[in-house]
Amino acid sequence: MKLVRDETDTKPRLVFEQSEEKPRQTLIHKPLVADKSSSNFSLSQQSKPKPQTRTSRVSEQHQEEGELGTELARKLRVENLFVPKKEPDSDPGPKVLGIAALAVGVVTPLGVGALVLILAIGILLVMSSLRFAFGFKDPNAETASLMTYFTQESAGLVWNYLSLDGGRYFPGYGGSLDEVRVSTNYDQTGQTQYKRQVELMGLIFAQSLFGVNVSKSKDLIREIVEDLYTVTYSVENRPYYTVESRFEEVDGKTEEIRYIQRHDYYILTAFVSEGNFSNLIQSRINSIADLEEKELAEVRMDLFKENLGLEQFIDNPLGPGNVDWRNLITSVTGYRLLYGGLEMHSGLDLGVPEGTPIYAPGSGEVSSTGYNDSSGNYIEIVMKDGGSETVYVTYMHLSSIDVSSGQVLVEGQVIGLSGNTGRSTGPHLHIQAIKGASILNPLFLIKLPEKE
Repeated sequence: MKLVRDETDTKPRLVFEQSEEKPRQTLIHKPLVADKSSSNFSLSQQSKPKPQTRTSRVSEQHQEEGELGTELARKLRVENLFVPKKEPDSDPGPKVLGIAALAVGVVTPLGVGALVLILAIGILLVMSSLRFAFGFKDPNAETASLMTYFTQESAGLVWNYLSLDGGRYFPGYGGSLDEVRVSTNYDQTGQTQYKRQVELMGLIFAQSLFGVNVSKSKDLIREIVEDLYTVTYSVENRPYYTVESRFEEVDGKTEEIRYIQRHDYYILTAFVSEGNFSNLIQSRINSIADLEEKELAEVRMDLFKENLGLEQFIDNPLGPGNVDWRNLITSVTGYRLLYGGLEMHSGLDLGVPEGTPIYAPGSGEVSSTGYNDSSGNYIEIVMKDGGSETVYVTYMHLSSIDVSSGQVLVEGQVIGLSGNTGRSTGPHLHIQAIKGASILNPLFLIKLPEKE
């Protein structure tokens, strides 16, 4: 995240004429946490379209003061209010017990059977801890978790500014502000977000030769989000005048005297600008110094982007053949700005005309069907994830349901028609996949169209 101040901007100076000063409205702010390892800073004037804008009067007192100074001469890191605390990737307990068991087995004179048993337990415990470090957890759940984290970071940062919570992130602004106007070119269209998730997971996959490390991947995501956005702002004074009439004695006569009073009105205008995401991802690959590692990373990333990286187990909901469901994505899984706030979208939306045949996700059983105000007409199906794990796949907003609860499905079976029922802003199919307590990301689970 870069914070850039318009070079024509100057620190406001309060000037009042005639009457006493009118109480000022001011802006609460908190200083940003600066990343002292970087010194990227430039002055620029942004002039881009502003499709999303929120304007508000800020009417609270400054709680903190400070100087802008060198704060702006560094890359600034915004603390996201929506990000949960980072969890450790592994539990050291099994590893400690495993090492202890190995030590006992080595130094203690035991029979062959007991020695083999203790050594085996030690190895298993150590390996159970190492699998966390090398990323051998559930890849579907981890991928969904990381992409949710990415959308939480990016959409949350933009929303902080749009909702004017971000107003406090303008550090050390020494003057009072009467109004803050924030806008952005943040692109949350389904196609853009879909491509970003694929590129980002491709980068994580490319850099994870021994598997995905969740904690390091989250650090990488935060760095990318910080580099992706730049906030350019300026402060302008738009004074206004009021007229006050008073009756005073002048030369023994009572006369009406009008006083013209000037009131300064300071407006901070900010623009949250997105950079080029693809270039940012590619720059991470280009930064790999070792040529062989760089080539390997490029190959792994290309493979991921071509195949979506994982073993897909959900059949194409639009049926067999060459229908490319990826071209119909209108909203991905993750956080988005909707209905005036930040909202978690727990599935994948495909924009299809009402009445489009919807096919079964594979062999499985219909666990329930019905209607509610949110999902509209829905079908919930229980199936396997390509292995032995149980997954619940739900299709929502249907216009009609052609199956019943308890019915066993076969591949290629039509189960209903798409629609626009429930909480829906237009005809589309919502696909949701849940395993245990994890919301999976259908983007990486649906089979790709057959190649011609």
